[in-house]
Amino acid sequence: MIAETLARQLKCGSIPVRAMPTAILKKAWIEAISPLAVGCTMQGRWRVKLLTWLQLGVASLCIARYFFDSQTFPTQFSGSCLLQQLGRSSRDVDGQLRGGRRAIALRRPVPEAAISDSRREIPWVAMPSPKQVWAHSCVTRAKLQAALADPTVTAIEVDVTMGHLITDAPAVSGMVPIMAHPPSRSSDLSFEAFLGMVIDDGRRHIKFDFKDLKALQSCLPLLAAAKERLSANRQAVWLNADVLPGPGLRTRDCAVPANDFFKAVCKYSPGIHLSLGWRVNPIGYETYSETDCKAMAAVCKEYVLASSASSGAGIVFAVSARLAGRDTRALEGLLKEIPDSQLLFWTGAWEPPLHSSQLANLQDLLQRRGLSARCGYDCRAIDFSAYSTELSKLVMGFIKRFGMLLSASCRPLLQSAIALR
Repeated sequence: MIAETLARQLKCGSIPVRAMPTAILKKAWIEAISPLAVGCTMQGRWRVKLLTWLQLGVASLCIARYFFDSQTFPTQFSGSCLLQQLGRSSRDVDGQLRGGRRAIALRRPVPEAAISDSRREIPWVAMPSPKQVWAHSCVTRAKLQAALADPTVTAIEVDVTMGHLITDAPAVSGMVPIMAHPPSRSSDLSFEAFLGMVIDDGRRHIKFDFKDLKALQSCLPLLAAAKERLSANRQAVWLNADVLPGPGLRTRDCAVPANDFFKAVCKYSPGIHLSLGWRVNPIGYETYSETDCKAMAAVCKEYVLASSASSGAGIVFAVSARLAGRDTRALEGLLKEIPDSQLLFWTGAWEPPLHSSQLANLQDLLQRRGLSARCGYDCRAIDFSAYSTELSKLVMGFIKRFGMLLSASCRPLLQSAIALR
């Protein structure tokens, strides 16, 4: 029988559905239902007809599902199951169907695109504009609470290292990821507590500046677990580390080497935004060279090739504003080498602030080069001219008052000298 043969071949997968001509399929359905009208009583014929149309409908749905969705759709449409809903016994149904119909299961591998939404990878929030108002080095609960209470702050930067957590309870043995800047190795704010407070706030982007490899490897699984909440809040996240030696410290090793950094990122947080920097001496006399920038471009390209999930990741190059202000040509070439990348100019917490004129000159230069939209600033700058004017006024006032006191104290002596003459 054609219908029985087709059912057997469909079930074992030896013949693809798409290879069947329409005429053969039509003949198979007609042959399959023709016995249904034979040997049936008048009372049960309406149920048999209903069963027939149900079978044809399910079979048609099965074929359509195969063509349009390309998914495994095992469908069993035995008469027993259907007519039990109509109040008939399975024995009567099987008798009227002369042995019943064989179940047809259309089997095909499920492509990745057909995976349910619950299993799909949640993307990290797209990289925002570089024009952010930063709260720098929020390594204590007090500093973090102050930053969260400031409505002008749009992004928070924090240093992460392994250290000891300070609590009211007895000291915790062992080292955990904490918010601290070396050489400090203790803090009242752990990585988990910081992450929870910032997510509960839900309004600020976050940049984690990892100071050692162990802290990075310990924190990334926790960060990956919080990705869904961060995405729901539209909070972008950057992972920052000095992965290459740079001006002033080119002979020194990095606490977070580039290869280990990218390996951890690919394993735990692929696609996250990166903020990559050089280990530098910001008060030295060097600047970023073409060799420095070519080395950074090489590791970035290697990372993009190694991680297929990194295509949506944004890359920011964190550079010392004091060093970069001396010559920006190599950094401009780096931006051209890595499309859609950005520059973030910073000043360290322990280095002197920039003169406001230095920062203004740097901004004007980058604007003339057409790179203003790709540059951000996390710098402390002071207008020393205003301070010098105030200092001059203070000194002159002190001298004037000192002269008045001196003259007042010396007046009796002068009067006595004049009287003696």
